[in-house]
Amino acid sequence: MLKKEVHVNNIGFVFDYEDSPKVKDISIGFVSEVDGVILYKVNFKWEESVIPSPIQITYQIDCIDCYSLWDCLNRERHINPYWVKNRTASRLANGMPIKQVISKQGLNRHLVSVSDAKNPISISMGGNQDLNTVETEIKFFTATVSPMTEYDAYIRIDSREIPYEDAIRNARDWYNGFGYAPSYVPDDAKQPVYSTWYSYRQNIYAKQLLKECKYAVKDGMKVIIVDDGWQTDNETHDYEFVGDWKPCRKKFYDMKNFVDKVHGVGMKVMLWFCVPLVGIHSKVYNRFKGKYLYDVEHLKCSVIDPRYKEVRDWLVGTYASAVKDWGLDGLKLDFIDMFRSNGKVEKEMDYVSVEDATERLLADINSALKEINPDVLIEFRQAYMGPVVTAYGNMIRVTDCPNDQFSNKKSGMDLRLTSSSCAVHSDMIRWNLFDTPESVAVQLFSSLFLIPQISVVYEELPDVHRNVLKNFMSFWCSHRDTLINGTLSAPNPELLYTSMTAEKNDEKISTLYSDSVSEAKCKKNYFINLSQSNELVVKAKRDKYFVEVFDCVGGRVSRKSRIKSDLVTVYVPMGGMIVVEEA
Repeated sequence: MLKKEVHVNNIGFVFDYEDSPKVKDISIGFVSEVDGVILYKVNFKWEESVIPSPIQITYQIDCIDCYSLWDCLNRERHINPYWVKNRTASRLANGMPIKQVISKQGLNRHLVSVSDAKNPISISMGGNQDLNTVETEIKFFTATVSPMTEYDAYIRIDSREIPYEDAIRNARDWYNGFGYAPSYVPDDAKQPVYSTWYSYRQNIYAKQLLKECKYAVKDGMKVIIVDDGWQTDNETHDYEFVGDWKPCRKKFYDMKNFVDKVHGVGMKVMLWFCVPLVGIHSKVYNRFKGKYLYDVEHLKCSVIDPRYKEVRDWLVGTYASAVKDWGLDGLKLDFIDMFRSNGKVEKEMDYVSVEDATERLLADINSALKEINPDVLIEFRQAYMGPVVTAYGNMIRVTDCPNDQFSNKKSGMDLRLTSSSCAVHSDMIRWNLFDTPESVAVQLFSSLFLIPQISVVYEELPDVHRNVLKNFMSFWCSHRDTLINGTLSAPNPELLYTSMTAEKNDEKISTLYSDSVSEAKCKKNYFINLSQSNELVVKAKRDKYFVEVFDCVGGRVSRKSRIKSDLVTVYVPMGGMIVVEEA
């Protein structure tokens, strides 16, 4: 390994790299500084066109008021020692190259982002006890990329003392200037969804789903996602038959007729496809022999290689035909993150980089579907997120976390910070039929600031659970504008958010996950108790506000009364809500 140190703007950048293939030059230069945000440009040159080996940059910042780390995927947010740094992996279909150090007060201490959100890069941070610093390591070309003779990227360092959320949003918006402006988001992408996945798994039938739609639309759900199972009568949860993409006739005898009937109920229809996977027992499997990235033996399928034009054309044609022939309103495109380099390159490929080929595939899908329907809905799922992916899809969903309100809350906030204008959806909300109504309310309201996706069998729900769901959906639909368009904040990111608040105009809505003081400062304030306590403390100017309390099904717990103290303890059951309104 070769080493090179460059001092720029009082920072010592140390490069570590191999000289094979032959490196001509490695440099980093100062570009600009505006209000505490500094831009650097790295430039790498080689003697001839090569597939680069990894190049690593390391630098230090003083460990002063450095309390925690933030990235878009990891739950681990403490500052590890430098020999086991906290690592953020980024490529087109996984995460994004942003990492942040946060102060004890929740202010931005140091945020680094790299302009290249497509090629494989990692950013790692850890504490260096010898130097009393936080050491940052940026590694380029962590997997096979396209051959090049020269490479440029910008490194953006934000040291402004501003709320950590604002620094992340600013960094995300910065990517729009690199050709990855967010895709157009039709209103239907922002509507609540009924999903078949957790409720039915692969055991789905058109007749039963039509019944579910009639219940769901009454609760405000405007879209149904028909998930895995529509294309097969095999219900092993393996993927051995995926790839032919023909409706299972005993489940959906006439897919176009089913879609028309759902439209008649008043809902849009999206259909699930697992983009990279081709099952070993599918009819199409042998057609693409030799054109798979790797096998997934435990799922009985292989991951197809998008670097072949034939593969991309087949995928695009499959989706376009489905949307056009069946009258679909959109597609759930799953498992994009399984497109990853196997390190091999064949002469028949028209791309060397899997990332380049995947982007071309997404662009072609987006173009073909919008030609059929300009308002087509395209859903992707965490961890394939970030500026490249959201340029080609208009819905992004929290990664799978059934029965897990904690992950829906945490991952949902992370997505809200990093998805710009893309519609951010919860993972499908599901609960045990023997659970308490209060626990059901916690599941639902923990996803309040996301567009809800609900996955239940209505006919199995106890009446009290139906009432909780109805109450939640009614509140969400009534306050949708504030919840998804308001300014969102969440303190204590190191604890994976102890509360969340959205504000817009004269309305404030908060979900509270731990004991805390909630301040009423708008005309109407809503505080939802998702903590373990049956009491919340409200700060409000005495005699200016009235307070009213409701339980998890919307029943009144206490009648409206005037607040007589600037600090008042209010009884509110778990899953219930305090409404504080100006007198």
